[in-house]
Amino acid sequence: MDIQLKDFNKTLRGYDVNEVRDFLEDLAKQMETLAYENKVLRDKIREKELLILEYRDRESMLKDTMHTAQRVTEDLKKDATREATQLMTQAKLKAEAVTRKAQQDAKAAIEEVNRLKKHKMELAAQIRSTLETHLRLLDKIENEEKVAIDINIPTKR
Repeated sequence: MDIQLKDFNKTLRGYDVNEVRDFLEDLAKQMETLAYENKVLRDKIREKELLILEYRDRESMLKDTMHTAQRVTEDLKKDATREATQLMTQAKLKAEAVTRKAQQDAKAAIEEVNRLKKHKMELAAQIRSTLETHLRLLDKIENEEKVAIDINIPTKR
């Protein structure tokens, strides 16, 4: 706009050469400054674009890392669930085995107690029988003594 509105003083041969030269020098300096600022701004834009690319790469890596972490977490959960299921199954099998063993041991103990009771009853019957036999013998001996006394046969003692 300054260029369009610039008005040069006229001289006999046209515009004042010094004034035009000064104006062109000013214009060149301004153009140089603008070109430098334009270069600086373009460099900053390039830096920002590089930063944006770097941030996008980081974002992509972070997304990949998050997806990997999610997959690993899901895999760990599945493995933990599977392992827990296996442990539960093993524990149930062991519990069933222990229960069966305890039932077998209890059954064996009951059978042993019954066998011992039967043996006790047999021993008691044998002892009773022996005692009854001895009592009969004793009765027989006492009866023989009474009979011998009634007859007055001396008995040996």
